[in-house]
Amino acid sequence: KKGTITIVRTPVSQELLVALLLKARRDNPGFDVPVVIRADGETAHEYIKKVMDSCTVAGIWRIKFAALKEKGS
Repeated sequence: KKGTITIVRTPVSQELLVALLLKARRDNPGFDVPVVIRADGETAHEYIKKVMDSCTVAGIWRIKFAALKEKGS
């Protein structure tokens, strides 16, 4: 909800995210690189849009969204 982008619980900048996505595409020519965006219900859309924009810059179009149940639900 604070806009922190993480990969495997490691915080990354938007610039590093783009670089990692571009590398994933270079390392996997001919294959779609899937991206799963996961956020809680309190995350502002502007933060999710930053990740989506990073995917667009890297030429990645296969994006999925994950929803998790709250604990105790």
